[in-house]
Amino acid sequence: MRLPLSLPAAARLLAPVLTLAAVLALPPLAAADYPGATLTLRPGTNDAVLDKPFPVIAEGTNPPRDQTYDLVIKAKDKDVTPTCAPAASEDDGWTVQWGANLAAGPFSYTQPVTISGDGESTVLICAYTEFIIDTVATASLTVKLRPPRHVLRLTAPRRPRAGQRVRLRFRGEAEVPRRLLLVRLLRGRVACGQADASHQSERRIGAVGNVGGRISFDLRTPRLAAGRWTVCSYLQKSTADPRAEKRVRTLLTVRR
Repeated sequence: MRLPLSLPAAARLLAPVLTLAAVLALPPLAAADYPGATLTLRPGTNDAVLDKPFPVIAEGTNPPRDQTYDLVIKAKDKDVTPTCAPAASEDDGWTVQWGANLAAGPFSYTQPVTISGDGESTVLICAYTEFIIDTVATASLTVKLRPPRHVLRLTAPRRPRAGQRVRLRFRGEAEVPRRLLLVRLLRGRVACGQADASHQSERRIGAVGNVGGRISFDLRTPRLAAGRWTVCSYLQKSTADPRAEKRVRTLLTVRR
């Protein structure tokens, strides 16, 4: 509404504030107040993997109004909370996407989602289209994720001579980036144990971070004395997590 020119300056400045406060004081409208609004979720892949982005596709139709709509996507552990809340502000999942500024009419929006965890996991994805404080439409999707698959092979001469530096050959594939701990060299025939375990005869050769995809490289040990040695290598999530997702043990007998 156009204000009269005779209105005092202070009142002219106060009017927009009062108008905004009146809008925010209104109760939120339900989805029924936005006829024609639709929202669906579908996975962009049939093979979702932990620690690897997988696409979630939100599709639908926004009512034909001269305004833009927000898209909110949240994710949570379905075993803990099996349902989505009626509104994004009430949902206890972690926010994956907030915004997107969707126009009126049909839309399709792809959002990558990365979930971390151990073992198989089931995640509930909750989506909402909103206008200011109103929930326009909602949708949900259940996604099952598997642990990443890794292959790690270690080959070495079985009976090298004393005083030699033994070549260790690593081959394999890491489906998602991992830390490769190279290598715990232990005197005698012993179990490898966890990556952070200690051993009185241990000699650590080194570590490589963020290996992903194809693994192919060689490494030489220090010069070894005669006797039996155990070589241990590990694929780990991070240095903070000593649990190995892949562990390889190779035995060496060093001749005199």
